Amino acid sequence: MIERTLGRGGLRVSAVGLGCMGMSEFYDPKQMDDEESIRVIHRYLDAGGNLLDTADMYGVGRNEALVGRAIRDRRDRVVLATKFGNVRGPDGAFLGVRGDPQYVRDCCDASLRRLGVDVIDLYYQHRVDPNTPIEETVGAMAELVGAGKVVHLGLSEAAPATIRRAAEVHPIAALQTEYSLWSREAEDEVLPTVREWGSASSPTAPWAGDSSPVNSSRSTTWRPMTTAATLPGSRVRTSVRTLNLSRESGILPRRKVVRPASSPWHGSWHGSWPVVRTSCPSPGRNKSNISKRTSARCRSS
Repeated sequence: MIERTLGRGGLRVSAVGLGCMGMSEFYDPKQMDDEESIRVIHRYLDAGGNLLDTADMYGVGRNEALVGRAIRDRRDRVVLATKFGNVRGPDGAFLGVRGDPQYVRDCCDASLRRLGVDVIDLYYQHRVDPNTPIEETVGAMAELVGAGKVVHLGLSEAAPATIRRAAEVHPIAALQTEYSLWSREAEDEVLPTVREWGSASSPTAPWAGDSSPVNSSRSTTWRPMTTAATLPGSRVRTSVRTLNLSRESGILPRRKVVRPASSPWHGSWHGSWPVVRTSCPSPGRNKSNISKRTSARCRSS
């Protein structure tokens, strides 16, 4: 089993993590089956993986509850990561972003209840609140570490200056940011800043937000296969333009079809989320195949 270390705090995780978002929302609802999702999580763990990633906004809490059910009898085998910050209403409406200290504390307690655990291994701020100084948000997160509710801290889609300010308050184990062949912006400033402060990078959307190349005699353009492409902060539209330009320029063949996974069990294959130097694609559409592919990636990453 290949492992990586997240940040300077010594958090060891498998080279390939499993993102659980699509098990509860954003992908084809007809394919969402809690029992099948739990089987996939179990097979991923049996294959040697240990990093499960969820968030309180996924399915408005349902995804955390699902993950909690899946790990109830195997908590000691899991590095559990979840996130807070995106506010949603009971009907699923996106209501904004919050990072004020009381909200941080309330979200953590709610996540612990839904997950059915006593501690969260890696707690991310999902999006930075522009109305709350990052020092206050991370200060509240650090208090959760002191209280024994959280072990390590992370940020998601934070600017370089924000990363530096946050790291001065408390060590940041990992930063999640979109990074793929089509989204390379992180290379300019974000990844150098992550290295500078001893954090790890957790690349998301390695398949450009699950966009799929559609090729026929009439079309060589990409179209997003899921609503993930419309999520706040998504750069899929830029990715689609990049692919089309690549086809026009001859960088990619016009006749070749490459279809990344579109099932809810694709996870957010982290390409070893923890470190940029490793990259793995999403699992295939066949649900029974996913953990077999995971096992192979874990051995070769």
